[in-house]
Amino acid sequence: MIQETASEHRAVCHTCFRPLGLCYCALLSRVENRTPLLIVQHPHERFHPFGTARIAERCLKNVRIEVDYNRTLRDGERQIDFPEGAGLLYPGPDAQDLGAISEAEHPKALVVLDGTWHQARSLYRDIPALKALPKFGFNPEQPSQYRIRKEPSLECVSTIEAIVHTLRLLEPDTPGLGKMLTAFSGMIDLQINAAKTHERKPRFPKRQRPRDHGLPSYLTEDFDRVVIIYGEASFTGNDSETMSRNVFRKQPKELIHWVARRLRDNQHFGSTIRPTALPNERRLCPTGLTGDDLEQGISLEQAREKWAEFTEPDDLLVSWNKSTLDIMRPIGGAHAADYLKGTYKNFARRRDRECAIDGSIDLVIERESLSVGPHIAKGRAGLRLAQLEAMVRFIHENTESSGRRAEDRDLDGTENRA
Repeated sequence: MIQETASEHRAVCHTCFRPLGLCYCALLSRVENRTPLLIVQHPHERFHPFGTARIAERCLKNVRIEVDYNRTLRDGERQIDFPEGAGLLYPGPDAQDLGAISEAEHPKALVVLDGTWHQARSLYRDIPALKALPKFGFNPEQPSQYRIRKEPSLECVSTIEAIVHTLRLLEPDTPGLGKMLTAFSGMIDLQINAAKTHERKPRFPKRQRPRDHGLPSYLTEDFDRVVIIYGEASFTGNDSETMSRNVFRKQPKELIHWVARRLRDNQHFGSTIRPTALPNERRLCPTGLTGDDLEQGISLEQAREKWAEFTEPDDLLVSWNKSTLDIMRPIGGAHAADYLKGTYKNFARRRDRECAIDGSIDLVIERESLSVGPHIAKGRAGLRLAQLEAMVRFIHENTESSGRRAEDRDLDGTENRA
């Protein structure tokens, strides 16, 4: 086995982004292609150690790479400057076979998507400008030689193989196209040989099981302090059917419904808050509220006053997840707060160390077969508050009984019979 020092292990070629011992830059040679080439690259592929678009970038004279950093292309914040007469290399029933059409029908420039097939489909789906381009395809002469990354089918090839094959159809007289495949094969051979002589470490280290941090005191001795809370917020910025989810979630939000219940005395709080701009019915529907409900709601300032009258200094606010605590910021208050989702995971693992907990409160209610009481507020807020109360009381009762059983045993594990 070859031994490497720490400095040798960290030495990297900043052109091909491979370790110096696996650098393939000496195999690259210049190709004077005439067809403009635009590679639209998924950001996850930019520095992939086995990415092949950088071979095209280093070898071809007429090439440009657009990387979709931070989804700017997919969110419409940045537009692609396509070469004139560009066609998209993308398979599909409506794609023209480059090997079967005349030279006059060939695209004047070529757009190629770089990434895994899943990433390429995501780019095509999410960047509207790509759908406006005519699509072209080809039938590969042989299966891909990409022996270190698995292709989904025999017809699928790597980015560099697709580029070379297409340029051979568009400009068969251009010399040096095959040398790019020589560099591609050299990169693969270097990696395969290195894998035979170096100890392989797992790519994803095994995750340690989460530590048991105990259960919070409000589930036992401080249960009288618990006030369960739930809130609804609405996006109030621009909204349209074509807006992507990522852009939509960046729009400003306003609190529109706030409910709470103090478990000690079953005192209930509820306020529907009138926003500065009414959300459309499509966004409002899941909350169970209507536009009339919001128009008849109180102002945020009035809701703050009501909330200050309802709360007590020692109240401990409990929600299902952290997002509810974030939603409540506009209504104010400086009370201690916690969210139950993480607490429940720890509680469930205490009972079954092998259980895997994930999902919404609906799934947890179903998993524990809990009975949910009547809704004391309108819409989804009423349901969530009733579910949260069932969860808090369930954990409280089971934590109390576990504590009593522990107290009834000696340190050696035998029961007290006195």
